[in-house]
Amino acid sequence: MNRDLACRFLGRVGATDVQEQSTLRVATEQLTLRGFDRIDLQIRLHAGHRLKERIWIEAKLDAPFARKPEHQLMRYAAALKAIDGSSRGANKPVGRLAVVVRSQRDLAPEDRRAIKAAHAHLLFWQDIADDALAIGTAWGAEEWRLAARGGDAQLSIANLDTLLWFLGCNDC
Repeated sequence: MNRDLACRFLGRVGATDVQEQSTLRVATEQLTLRGFDRIDLQIRLHAGHRLKERIWIEAKLDAPFARKPEHQLMRYAAALKAIDGSSRGANKPVGRLAVVVRSQRDLAPEDRRAIKAAHAHLLFWQDIADDALAIGTAWGAEEWRLAARGGDAQLSIANLDTLLWFLGCNDC
């Protein structure tokens, strides 16, 4: 995990209280506890033993949203609400839902409506690539991507290079 990238993602969805002593936990393919749904990525922010933020991220490249019997994002929003209600009582909810897609053009009208109804944060892969590139550039020299591929590179920096490659930013 690259802490800087996770923190930037948290900031993009409105979670601004990330402090140096906070613990970030990242997991993939997490059950939503509602049927057999699995969220693509979960970022949890802890202050000590207290959960401050839970971000569920649905990442779309080519696959469409599942829309039957109920839109996938509506199921996720309901699951987050149920988790927040059972674990926090009347306190402020900690769950946020985010969707990452290539562009607005990738969204069908029913997907746009579901994003709005689920109060999901809409992000684009270009946003993630821009953040990864900025973090890598701040880390090292102009040729940081070449250095990131070396055997002695930090894993968190090597992962940024891999992410950019995956997103097709080979000349970034």
